[in-house]
Amino acid sequence: MGMGFVVGILGVLIISHAAYCTIQYRAVLKITEEELSRPPINVVMELILGLILCSWAALTVLGKFLSILPDSLENSCMHCLEVAFLLFLVLITLKALIGGKTLLGLPISLF
Repeated sequence: MGMGFVVGILGVLIISHAAYCTIQYRAVLKITEEELSRPPINVVMELILGLILCSWAALTVLGKFLSILPDSLENSCMHCLEVAFLLFLVLITLKALIGGKTLLGLPISLF
């Protein structure tokens, strides 16, 4: 478990505690028959802190961001080409099945 994962769990725990405190606060307001005008400031601060921690963890746990440029060195992998080729074959096969045509001279049937 890395540091980002621990921070993410801490953020989720803080948000859960804020939800629990809000439920308790609403129960107290029902007993005292007061209206809920706004949430307590400590709950708002916990929610903001939990959101910041969860956002930071979400950005750091996944690792390094890769470039989306097609000609970058980070994207030049043989695995990507293999997946693209397999998707191309599936697409051609589906077109042949839908159109009822033959693929490479062989008859294609659904059953």
